[in-house]
Amino acid sequence: MLPKRVQLADPNFNLSSKIDILLGASVFWSSLCLGQDRLGTNMLVLQNTQFGWIIGGNLNLPLNSTSASFLNVNYADKLLNDTMVRFWQIEEVEQKRVRLTAEEQYCENYFRDTIRRNYEGRFVVKIPFKQSLLELGNSRDSALRRFELLEQKFEKNKEVKSEYCAFMLEYEKLGHMVESKDSSDSLSTDYYMPHHAVFKTSSLTSKCRVVFDASAKSSTESIKS
Repeated sequence: MLPKRVQLADPNFNLSSKIDILLGASVFWSSLCLGQDRLGTNMLVLQNTQFGWIIGGNLNLPLNSTSASFLNVNYADKLLNDTMVRFWQIEEVEQKRVRLTAEEQYCENYFRDTIRRNYEGRFVVKIPFKQSLLELGNSRDSALRRFELLEQKFEKNKEVKSEYCAFMLEYEKLGHMVESKDSSDSLSTDYYMPHHAVFKTSSLTSKCRVVFDASAKSSTESIKS
């Protein structure tokens, strides 16, 4: 029951009817007056306003009750709709066609021409190289020096060498690399990629991982493209 002194702003608030006006947040808070009355613990709250008392809060119904109360506000306005349409048009990212360089266009064409799907369903594409391979220079000597340093480390730690060799054998078994036949003609067109070991003692599987350095420069300061 509502207190007798309370005069509701809308005596028929529980009945659906036409909405007279919508108040913005700034107007709403300015309309509040001193005076608030709670009808009980976890029950409705009465709040005094410039327009009369309003009611809101929780409505505790019996758990076995099948009745329900809903409040739904629908407001359709062409001006509002047009404003929202303009908002999305302004926020939409413009799709500009990017002008590709000659190298970028070559890579894109190479990708389209060589991409395929293997028997496992994975996409496979060949690695593009710069068209002017003669400018690549000699990368074998640098890779060989780094390999010799790696071998010296292995002499001091046989366990690491064993794990490293096991990784490389598995790499070859999976078909990720094949043996290369050196020739004097291929030194300036082939790229030799150095590799080294990374150790992670906390790993539950292999503590040794092989990392390939594809950014290593050749004698002409070029790298694999």
